[in-house]
Formats: sequence, structure tokens, C-alpha cells
Amino acid sequence: MPENYEQVYLASGATDAMMIKLFLESLGIPALIFEEAAGVVYGLTVGPLGATEIWVPSEKVAEATEFLRKMEAGELELPSGEEMEIPLELENLAEENRQIASEEDEEDEDSPGSEEAV
Repeated sequence: MPENYEQVYLASGATDAMMIKLFLESLGIPALIFEEAAGVVYGLTVGPLGATEIWVPSEKVAEATEFLRKMEAGELELPSGEEMEIPLELENLAEENRQIASEEDEEDEDSPGSEEAV
């Protein structure tokens, strides 16, 4: 295991581990995943061979542990019925993507051979 890193979470399989890793990284906490080789080879997700460890730098253990505790307790969820405010930059980007997708759909419809034979 890397120096100055400590295990903070034991996940059930690679998918669960990747979600936890991305969660921690989204909060600015570097994270590493360690899996049992046999579990990877055989695709196990339960038991000791399917367990996947999440490790973070020693100086981030307390912060990571607190976020993981809050996540498991459901304290990080938005209250029901409450909408999250989307930054204007993201709204503009979403609109640009919708326009590009719409233009691509129109091009596909206009291209020869796009109509189905009857």
C-alpha cells in the first residue's frame, strides 16, 4: 500500500468502489482503489474476495470519514421537492449542446439513404 495513505472504506465490488472514489474526488479528496486480484478475475462482488478498499492520504482521513458518514446517513441529499439552482454557465452549455444535437438530427434526416425502404 502507498505510504501516507490509510483505508477509509470497504466497498462491495468495483462499481461501488468507483462511485465512492469519484464521490471523494469530487470533494477534493484524492482516493485510491485496491482490489483482491482473484475477485477481479472472477468478477466477485461479495465476500472477502469481492471487497474493494478505498484509501486516502493520511491528512485527509478525518475529512473523508466525515463525508462518508454523512453520505451513509443521508445527510447530503437535497430535501424532497427542493430544486437545485443551476449556474448560468451550465444552462448556456446545455442549450448549446441541445442546439448541436438538433442540427445533427436535421443533417441525418436530410442525408441520402436515411429513409427506410418500404
